Amino acid sequence: MSPTQLSMIMASAYYDTDSEGMVYWVKPQSGPPEDVYDSDIESDSGESSSSDDTLMSCEISDYFHEINGRMFVNNPNTPVWHPIDDCRRLDLQHKLLKLVYGGNYFGPVAEVLQARQGYTPRVLDICTRSGAWVQEMAQEFPHADFLSLDVAPIVGHTPRANIVFEVYDISTGILEDDETFDFVRIAHITETIKDVPGILREAQRLLKPGGLLLIVESETTLYEAIDTLHRALAAQGVEINTCQLVAEWLSPKSCLWEDNEPNGSFPFENIRSGTQIVRAGGWDTDVRLQEIRLLLAQYGTISWRNLSATISTLGICEQDVRELVNGAVKELKDPCTSYATKFHHVFAYKGMSRV
Repeated sequence: MSPTQLSMIMASAYYDTDSEGMVYWVKPQSGPPEDVYDSDIESDSGESSSSDDTLMSCEISDYFHEINGRMFVNNPNTPVWHPIDDCRRLDLQHKLLKLVYGGNYFGPVAEVLQARQGYTPRVLDICTRSGAWVQEMAQEFPHADFLSLDVAPIVGHTPRANIVFEVYDISTGILEDDETFDFVRIAHITETIKDVPGILREAQRLLKPGGLLLIVESETTLYEAIDTLHRALAAQGVEINTCQLVAEWLSPKSCLWEDNEPNGSFPFENIRSGTQIVRAGGWDTDVRLQEIRLLLAQYGTISWRNLSATISTLGICEQDVRELVNGAVKELKDPCTSYATKFHHVFAYKGMSRV
């Protein structure tokens, strides 16, 4: 994202009397929406990549910094991983999740968000990224209210009556009251926040008793290349085994809940996890699976081409970084590639108080 593109986004600071803290709101301006970036991959919402918001040039350094010509979130709690100017990757990521899981939601989500007379369900989308998911969900569930949070204004968002967009450093705490949400969704949080357990504690605090938590993460296999990437991320404080650890962290026996006040309830109950494995190589007669394979190859190629800055944090010379990235891209383009992505999901309900 160029400085010109960044200048189209604005986050306004205001003091929130309910939470007694500063909040940064992506504030809509008057006038028709404009495209933030050009892409031949569009989200189904058709709205998350357009905005009439602005960010003053003097504010850019508050949110972003440049590494090797690419823009990254300027926050010590956010890893140097995917640059924020690769919006096409975010659109592909959204499309992949929808294809893999058959839509924007699955499992018990529809039941939690069903329309009930005199009741407005509240949904929290943590690290909304492109905003495609929350835009599409807000259209499908117009009777629900959505709060969309992120650590930086990645793209502009089209205003919608039942969505509030806010931008601030959520790694230091989410500025919402306890037990005020029916559903909390956390997707690909490791790309944005190093302290995932801290975000899980916040999700537990914010959910109403019996409220639903959904976490979605993914991991890939590329042998030498992925090992180097993992070393670069681990050196920054990223827990590279988050996909395998989430269900364990949510368990009542986890050390995450040692400081919780005993009230006779478990932090989370009915914890269920699952994994979907998708391979980029080969061919399948199933049209849906073939589309997923093609999208996965595109997604992986774009992702690896943008990882030079991440790998270079290990002190590897530029030529070696280039060879590693080119090797990963070459493997992805091989029709017989062994490249695969595992999509992990975990559902959990906040425990009901028994006192």
